[in-house]
Amino acid sequence: MKRDSTFAFKNGSFLCLVVVTALFCLLLNGCAKRQIFPPPPEPDHPLESIPDKPTIPRGYSSGPANALYQDATRSMAEGAFNKAELSLERALRIEPSNPYYWYTMGKIKYRQGANAQAIQFCLKSKSLAGRDAKLVSLNDELIKRIQQDSNL
Repeated sequence: MKRDSTFAFKNGSFLCLVVVTALFCLLLNGCAKRQIFPPPPEPDHPLESIPDKPTIPRGYSSGPANALYQDATRSMAEGAFNKAELSLERALRIEPSNPYYWYTMGKIKYRQGANAQAIQFCLKSKSLAGRDAKLVSLNDELIKRIQQDSNL
């Protein structure tokens, strides 16, 4: 019995070609010069009438999420809005139903110039606020200011 070596060779060479091509692509990707873009500058949006840190009533926050929220408000006070956003995103993963966290995220997005996102976060906060008239009012004020600034 004679084996047909040409068939095995053709299949083997195709597989070899695929592996060599994949390795070549990985090599090129590893050697490529990567360009790192700096974060966008944070615009200076005045928020004189809107408090930086609303008082969170008892029962709205606890544990590690509260510590992350405090860290976010400290970062906001220092003007480090990107850092504040990261801390608040982590707090929202822990307590996604906290309307004060969503309101604060709206303020951060407003300060970063992402007005459409800021409005969405305020609307989310309002939907979770329930009967908290103070928080609903804060959200309405922020939405009104965003709309005046950007004519959305």
